[in-house]
Amino acid sequence: MARKAVVLCGNAELPDPYLIQILDFFEIPWERVSPAALCDLTEISTAQSYSLFSTLPLMARICKEEVAGGNLPLLLQRAESIFLFGGEESHGTDAVLQFLTSCRDARIARLELGETPCSISDKHVDICGPLSGLHVTVPVRLEFTILTNSSTQFERLIWSKEGCLFGVAACQGKRFYLAPSATLIDINAPIKKTYFDIADYFFSAVPLVMYLQRAFRGVIPRPVDNGACLIVDDPALRTHYGFVDLQRLATLSVEHRFTCTIAFIPWNWNRSRPSAVELFRRHADRLSLSIHGCDHTGGEFAVRNTAGINRQAKLAVARMEKHSALTRLPYDRVMIFPQGAFSSASLGVLKHNGFIAAVNTEVSPTDQP
Repeated sequence: MARKAVVLCGNAELPDPYLIQILDFFEIPWERVSPAALCDLTEISTAQSYSLFSTLPLMARICKEEVAGGNLPLLLQRAESIFLFGGEESHGTDAVLQFLTSCRDARIARLELGETPCSISDKHVDICGPLSGLHVTVPVRLEFTILTNSSTQFERLIWSKEGCLFGVAACQGKRFYLAPSATLIDINAPIKKTYFDIADYFFSAVPLVMYLQRAFRGVIPRPVDNGACLIVDDPALRTHYGFVDLQRLATLSVEHRFTCTIAFIPWNWNRSRPSAVELFRRHADRLSLSIHGCDHTGGEFAVRNTAGINRQAKLAVARMEKHSALTRLPYDRVMIFPQGAFSSASLGVLKHNGFIAAVNTEVSPTDQP
């Protein structure tokens, strides 16, 4: 298990800024080294175990002699594992891939623009985690893939019909994780859509995060526990409402140890059935109520008029208080926006009215320029 990241850079180069952003985000200590450190470890502190990061083109440029000689430089030999990223069609990059995979035909190639169906290995749960075994279709922009024939030294982790998009090569006792995507994700860039879709950043984000979660599992901060809350939109409190069976839901929440909140429309404050209310009382540790708008009209919290939003927020709370008085059921001051629409002004108004959180399917306000 690595305790720090060592980032290999050219003599006049700075570390990849997107890589550094992500390392800092995960609170992974890192240090930069020059090519001289490949064979002379005096440039870095080796008291802590480390993982090495480098672009594939840089590794190709500075390791020509080592690859030709068939031996790994000392810096690579001492690393827990190595993550090589960034694609470039060149003879040097191909030579590195052929050396690491022990496949004489290995090479890097550019993917055609469009979309490609990808498969994620179900044989490496330790690194692929909850994505293991999934099949996803993702957009292709400036992406590269690794083409290899069968090699016992190389295993595919993510691949498409065109080739391998993330793989691991075992070379001289070291594991080299190869992610040929042209760039890493810029986690500080503005969201171009109204929501973040990981499919748009699949190649630039998923392989690196998979690797970091495995290589630095003792360093990356972890939550005290893994919790989740299922949100069910809109139903009035009745034991059956459309396809929602509250009794079945309560039973499953106990059986599978999850919590569920009903996104309750305050307009329905006087429509709850006693049988459903009693069910919520018996399962108060599993079932809860949150606030779903006010009248549940389109865009009621998406306007820029703070006075109007304030009236809606106060009315929503007043109706929930009436519901509590009738049913003796508590509720959480958590707003779940109807239709996922909210304005930048709404968040401040909700805070002013005592709301502790907002939940939404969209990440950007409707008035974002």
